[in-house]
Amino acid sequence: MMSRPALVRLLAAVAVFIAAAALWTLRADLAGDTPGRRPNILLILADDLGVNDIGALGDGTAPTPNLDELASRGVRFSRHYADATCRPSRQALLTGREASRIGVVPDVRGISPEVVTLPEALGAAGYQTAHIGKWHLGDHTPLAHPDGQGFGRWFGFLRAEQLGAANGAPPRPTYLNPLLRGSGAP
Repeated sequence: MMSRPALVRLLAAVAVFIAAAALWTLRADLAGDTPGRRPNILLILADDLGVNDIGALGDGTAPTPNLDELASRGVRFSRHYADATCRPSRQALLTGREASRIGVVPDVRGISPEVVTLPEALGAAGYQTAHIGKWHLGDHTPLAHPDGQGFGRWFGFLRAEQLGAANGAPPRPTYLNPLLRGSGAP
């Protein structure tokens, strides 16, 4: 059985390789190597996903028919490396660089504006981009928010500590009382 840190590294690396495949597809499309229309890109990153939480990735006992169908028509990577925590893995996914290469800055500052992100590259190529869910890559300034990093729209929460901050509740990580925001507005 795979240890939890090894599993987290494995799953985060899958996300990095999916981003690399998306960038490769984008490169081919921009170079005119791909005739016809551009492909749709759906990138899913899940924190704390267990080995059997999705049928297509485990032994098939988990009933996840919609995700299994997506997986059957997509690309699957089985050898990769990633960080054991979510923020560096997310940063690597969006930049195509290992987080230590560009520096994992304090949570509130976000990715440096000089670094081109996957959604910025996709947006420049005419794609519409959206981020839905947990961001956890900075919340101190608008430049650190998803729309400051290239996403055209976003909805979710910026960091786990804000999950319980709605209606005057003290900040605490809980999915029962989240502070959801979107496209720069609380």
